[in-house]
Amino acid sequence: MSDAQILALERQIADLVDMAEDEGAAPYESMGGLLSSGDTGTMEVALEEGRDYILVGICDDNCSDIDFMVFDPDGEVIDGDVESDDLPVVSVYAEVDGVFTIEVDMADCAEDPCAVAMLVFASED
Repeated sequence: MSDAQILALERQIADLVDMAEDEGAAPYESMGGLLSSGDTGTMEVALEEGRDYILVGICDDNCSDIDFMVFDPDGEVIDGDVESDDLPVVSVYAEVDGVFTIEVDMADCAEDPCAVAMLVFASED
């Protein structure tokens, strides 16, 4: 990742953490990488049964559309955000403990590759 890409993500992460904490959620996990237009990547996160989570996708300044789907430990789709935007958000309630898979699609990146990150926030009990 270039310095510019890192700065773009760090700026967004700081803003999102502040907003989440104002809403009673705490940072839980974050993952990142690089994707080119049309590419798909997967990320995994262990979620705890009985907790609410907010998953947010972000990307650098060259990205105008990323999408993602969330799969439960059995591989079933539980939710996703495929709107044409660069800030997809999904709320998930974990019905079971386990490793959930997030499939991220870089729908539009003007200058490949684009930096992407997934942020997971957990409700505070």
